[in-house]
Amino acid sequence: MPPMTPGNSENVENRKRGGFSSPFLGIELPKPLSKRSATFVPPLIGSESSSSGGSSSSTIQEKIPPFILNEQDILDRKTTSAVTVDTRFARHLRPHQKSGIQFIFDRLRRGSGKNGGGGGAILADDMGLGKSLQTMAATWALLKGSKTAQQLANSCLIIVPSSLVNNWKAEFDKWWRLMRFPAVIALTANDITTYQSTIKLMPYLVISYDLAQRHVEKLKIIRFDVMVCDEGHKLKNLDGKLRKTLLSLEIPRRLILTGTPMQNDFEEFYSLLDFVRPSVFGSIVEFRKMCSDRPEQLNELIDECMLRRTAADVDLKHLPEKHEYILFCAASPIQKHVHSEICDYMTGDALSLIFFARQLANHPKLLLDNLREKTEKSKAHKHSPLLLAFDGAHMPRGGVKESGKLTALVDMIKCFRLLQECTVIVSNYIETLDMIQQLCEYLNFKVLRLDGKTQVPDRQKLVRTFNDHRDPSNIFLLSTKAGGVGLNLIGASRLVLFDSDWNPANDQQAMARIWRDGQVRPCHIYRLITTGTIEEKMLQRQIKKTGLGCVIDAIEVGDTIATFTDEDLKDIFTFTGSATECNTHDLCECPCDGCGMLENEMDEEDDGDDVVENDAEKIDKSGKIDKIDSDDDEEADDEELEADVTDEVVEDSQEPPEATKPAVAAAGLRTIASLAELSRWRHFSPRHADTWHHFMTNAGLSQVDTDVELTFAFYQESQY
Repeated sequence: MPPMTPGNSENVENRKRGGFSSPFLGIELPKPLSKRSATFVPPLIGSESSSSGGSSSSTIQEKIPPFILNEQDILDRKTTSAVTVDTRFARHLRPHQKSGIQFIFDRLRRGSGKNGGGGGAILADDMGLGKSLQTMAATWALLKGSKTAQQLANSCLIIVPSSLVNNWKAEFDKWWRLMRFPAVIALTANDITTYQSTIKLMPYLVISYDLAQRHVEKLKIIRFDVMVCDEGHKLKNLDGKLRKTLLSLEIPRRLILTGTPMQNDFEEFYSLLDFVRPSVFGSIVEFRKMCSDRPEQLNELIDECMLRRTAADVDLKHLPEKHEYILFCAASPIQKHVHSEICDYMTGDALSLIFFARQLANHPKLLLDNLREKTEKSKAHKHSPLLLAFDGAHMPRGGVKESGKLTALVDMIKCFRLLQECTVIVSNYIETLDMIQQLCEYLNFKVLRLDGKTQVPDRQKLVRTFNDHRDPSNIFLLSTKAGGVGLNLIGASRLVLFDSDWNPANDQQAMARIWRDGQVRPCHIYRLITTGTIEEKMLQRQIKKTGLGCVIDAIEVGDTIATFTDEDLKDIFTFTGSATECNTHDLCECPCDGCGMLENEMDEEDDGDDVVENDAEKIDKSGKIDKIDSDDDEEADDEELEADVTDEVVEDSQEPPEATKPAVAAAGLRTIASLAELSRWRHFSPRHADTWHHFMTNAGLSQVDTDVELTFAFYQESQY
């Protein structure tokens, strides 16, 4: 195997840094998998476009029926010139991609117009449904249509996150191999100048958001016809500098690509809608009023400019099944002790305490090192008293057993290596990735790593190396923010989300890295949660937030993200891990008792005793759990919470008076309803030994020490 690119392992001595003691867990290495070739078959090179008068160059292509985008215009006798999708794309399109291309073309060909007339659009498909392919096919038809009487467009600006510049270059390479490359990839200001002289031959300019902001005056000179904003949720800030900069380009046709159009609240969603269709939705005040007074009319306007399909909406039989797990890990004795100290210590600086609690949930030594660093900088640091929580008996030394999640992770990656499968591990924190990298290298894994410090040119090399060498001893470490969008890590079939983000969209983006086009193995995605800690509260808020994604179906005023009240903060810092195996399951008030059966399956049971006795057999027969096929310096967005956090945390509240009990009961019902999404998942408790063993085996976790490490699990299979 050739040497790894930056981010890999080098020698054992370098593995013992950072103060973490050497883990004692060992493993016998299996033979690596043989190398496997990429599954994508490059497209046959078609004519430039039938709309440009080119003829097919092969018999095969002549048999492909043309995909005509302006068929209605021809039927209405508005034109005799057909605008078609180039055969290089048309022969590979799936039904949902065809409808997406038609949607984009119909909107963009009209132009946005200064008064909102015409057609900007948002393509908001789920990750992995081919947004880039649909975009290239539709915009290429617009550009090639300019050679007919249509005169649709001559130039297209594609603006992307810096980490995705090379991804777009690779996409163009894939579809235009052996043909004249149609795009200038702007890495410097000189590339923008080069583009000005090559527009007729190379109509696309691909540029990062950062470079576009720095050289906006150069871009204004070009007068683009079409603008595509990949990961366009970056424009969610209505008064943000980036949004204002791109609007100043005055490009008439605007297309936003995003898998997460609705992340936090209506204002962010409005910002995207108004960007592609200025003035159509009025002011933000008028938009909110329309939500309450005329929701049906608003939905019609949204449907006109935004197309969103989820994985459940389309035929994804070309992808293998996907298995998702939420694993609740028992906190270690040190974690329990220090967490109680944080609860007792609560002061007005809630944001810092939230950050500390998240570090503690990953590993207590991460928190200890952070506090020591702050104290060294300022002896009178306001949080230095927290160091007293780390007394002699509770002094972390970096051992694996000091963290419930790290203990589980070690057993998990051992299992995956025995199953001959590669793994991706994702975290929000650089320090956590450092800790996991040291551990993996000690266990003789080869580590590739992509975070905020990874140079853009090196990112695609790392991805290519990992995907091409499907060695089960390879671990790919990924920063949630740096690598959470656009990367195709199909060389792995197991992904572990070590810690969560407050924004569910960031986690969903990260977890979608392995279940994508080209994947041939069943995918297993695991989210680790430390039981009873702030991580459970984050999970619960995430589940409530994802309800915002239903805004297109039913918009309700007031369904914005709740602010953190004093009571919220009190709840966040309350440790419940000693009193429950899963606080989230308790809040659901699910009657399954962790037996693994769905509620409708339990309703079909005549004898309640049989539920426990025969649940493993029933789940096996249902086919819901299949056997395993063995064949940036970025930190978490805690600063985004500032608007949500109040200054002080109130003292423990007393039992509510009789007059308030109905309100308390109503609040409880709202909590149950907000967690209803979990009713689609199976719930497993180790108390049901046979079912638990069956579940762990099918999850590929048969060697995980569940008596110590896991307290509960949620499971869902997605197979389309």
